[in-house]
Amino acid sequence: MKNQEQKTILLVEDDITTMMVETHQLKSFGYDVVPAKSGEEAVQIAIGNDKIDLILMDIEMGSGMDGAEAARQILGNRNLPIVFLTVHTDKEYVERIKGIAGYGYVVKNSSNVVIQSSIEMAFNLFKAGETLRESEARYKTLITGAPEGILVVDLQTKQFHYANPAICEMFGYTEEEFVRLSVVNIHPKESLDHLLAEFESHARGEKRFSPNLQCLRKDGTLFYADISGTNMILDGHECRVGFFTDITERKRMEEEIIKISTLEKQGIARDLHDGLAQQLAGAAYLCHVLRNQMTSASQKKVVKEIDAVLHQCLQQIRNVANGLLPVGLEDAGLIAVLQHLAEMISQMFSVNCRLEQSGDPVAFDLKTSTHLYYLVHEAVMNAVRHGSPRNIVISFSYRLEQLTVQDDGSGFDLLSDEKGSMGLQIMRYRADIIGGVLAIDSHKGGGTCIRCKFARQHTESQYGRLNGHA
Repeated sequence: MKNQEQKTILLVEDDITTMMVETHQLKSFGYDVVPAKSGEEAVQIAIGNDKIDLILMDIEMGSGMDGAEAARQILGNRNLPIVFLTVHTDKEYVERIKGIAGYGYVVKNSSNVVIQSSIEMAFNLFKAGETLRESEARYKTLITGAPEGILVVDLQTKQFHYANPAICEMFGYTEEEFVRLSVVNIHPKESLDHLLAEFESHARGEKRFSPNLQCLRKDGTLFYADISGTNMILDGHECRVGFFTDITERKRMEEEIIKISTLEKQGIARDLHDGLAQQLAGAAYLCHVLRNQMTSASQKKVVKEIDAVLHQCLQQIRNVANGLLPVGLEDAGLIAVLQHLAEMISQMFSVNCRLEQSGDPVAFDLKTSTHLYYLVHEAVMNAVRHGSPRNIVISFSYRLEQLTVQDDGSGFDLLSDEKGSMGLQIMRYRADIIGGVLAIDSHKGGGTCIRCKFARQHTESQYGRLNGHA
């Protein structure tokens, strides 16, 4: 950047005497001066001479192009600060330069202080404007080129103000279409209550990140996104800038991993039931035969103890197999299988585990029942293994559409422990797969409460509409 002594001013003045006086005046301020006697000459010099830093432009220059028109043509080719000179202060002359990106005007024959201050202010304003334009250009490049989808939404009206190319591609809307939409238009109706609650939490500054949110494309298909954001003031409005990351493929992989995990569990359960359990049953039967053939009371007692241990092992193997592969889920239904699970947990771990229900029962499809069962199974097993509870309550509130597993155990530090817990992550994935929302509340010494909000009907995979797949 040139210092003040090196800056060059293009002085546009048709009166020779005035030109000489003003040139002397500007040089006394430390500026170099390039003269122009007409609007046409001013346009030619301003466009062709890149050393010009500012233009001091007379508005009224007799015949030919006036100062206002010359300024328009110059600004159409270069961005320069222009200060207008005039001997008139009438409204008519002010109107002539209105709308031109000038930096004010100075009345001729003003004092040196006024003229010098006006020029310095023009330079400062121009520098600030250039800095702002550069900042806006960088901002625009970052936003338009960002791989994440970006939406700017008004916190009061929930209407969108801006959408970058990535978000337009993600949802299938143009930017013009987006600014006519609001938050409620880009999420499925069944998820709106949860989505609006998340939006309000973000607006209040309570949250900055919301994972696994359902989004609705223009063509009606669904996808999942992680959404983060920050608040800002835009054109006097409180707005939220949201950053969307499409995680649909990741969730497909997660569902596939869970499916494989479930099949592995079922395979292990069958192996235990059909292999080891049968062998233990056979050994128990041989103990029974052997005991009947024994004549010594002490020998019979030993065989009886062995038989008892074998039956205990056999029962434990069956309990483990039933936990891995819930028998009767399709025929008896989820509630019956969970009741059996509660009884089994009570027997195995000497804990009061019970099932409660309220409201009109809901019939779940097999897929939803399976995921809810494994979710409950994971929750109660985590409780008995790590929390040492006295009581575990599995409860269904059909009116609230909510499944809850609550214990009075030792609890855990949610912030530090959840990230490293594969079991808790899998529980979240299972809830997501069936279109549910999982909430976990726990702290050390205060027990744990796990809630899963579920929808009343689950007749197809939540991925059935993803990317148009049936």
